[in-house]
Amino acid sequence: MIRCDLRYCKRCCWVGGAVIWQTPPMRSREVGLAHLLSISGAHLGILLGLVWVVCRLMLVRPSHAAMVVAVVLGLFLLAVSLRVPIVRAGIMAAVLCVTVWLGRRVAARHALGWAAVIVLLW
Repeated sequence: MIRCDLRYCKRCCWVGGAVIWQTPPMRSREVGLAHLLSISGAHLGILLGLVWVVCRLMLVRPSHAAMVVAVVLGLFLLAVSLRVPIVRAGIMAAVLCVTVWLGRRVAARHALGWAAVIVLLW
């Protein structure tokens, strides 16, 4: 029988905290929270995609939408711990935002190349 501990649930829901798994990890495995709380580059892509769509539905110009996405990207990166998949996705999103802001043609392979170089140097 699993007993719900509200303090533990609050601690597990904090996204950027490094103390998430200092409480007994077996509880997380028992209730299946371990995978739900892992933040990855896909989560970042989904969030930024939603921000982009909302901005475009509000009839915001692409250059302004790119700036809003960049601000959300910066706030997200400040909130979570920086691991390689998140940094890679963040660099790709930043490169794409800059290309849209400059009015250039967006090429995802260029963003991936820049992300690979920067992650290797990091």
